[in-house]
Amino acid sequence: MLDDAPISEPLANFDPFGLPFRANPDAFYPDLLANSPLPLVVGGKPAVVVSPYRQVRPLLKDYATFSSTKPAGTPGMERVDFFNGFPVMNYCDPPQHTHLRRIVGAGFSAWRLRAIQTRAREISDELMDGLGDHPGFDGVQDFGYPFARRILLNHFIGVPPDEEYVFLDWLRAVPLLDKLGPGEAKPKAFLDAWKAGTEYCE
Repeated sequence: MLDDAPISEPLANFDPFGLPFRANPDAFYPDLLANSPLPLVVGGKPAVVVSPYRQVRPLLKDYATFSSTKPAGTPGMERVDFFNGFPVMNYCDPPQHTHLRRIVGAGFSAWRLRAIQTRAREISDELMDGLGDHPGFDGVQDFGYPFARRILLNHFIGVPPDEEYVFLDWLRAVPLLDKLGPGEAKPKAFLDAWKAGTEYCE
């Protein structure tokens, strides 16, 4: 703790995987910053939440002591294992982390990002022009979702519009993981969507 003050009420039963935090994380940030490092128990296992930059940075650099690789059987991981055990940069250390960064690095080169910026403007204009006299504009449904889909799937990754359903089916299945209890198997709908996506990528 940064001081001897008691843990604030919002953190008395804090669950980093809980719906209250995921629904409105901003409400918890001031208390997490004031009470860092915060010891807690997650799924029966001791854990610590570290919040300020000055505390987080040295931990991230010392991957030998504070690994990003999640130990097998970590409680609650079933609910956030969106990539079905496949290695991702968030949950691995060097040299695997370095290898994965090298693979995706070309996609974020300066010339690539300039091309995306140009296409983003074009897509924005197309979407806004397509609204016409829209009676009830919804920024998320009418602009945010189609913009993200066209930029990320169609332009950035290069998935044709008639094949994007493979990825969208998987995205729709991801929230099913929220209902999992510790140790429960992933729902069939999620596994089916993951299998379809894997076969498509292969």
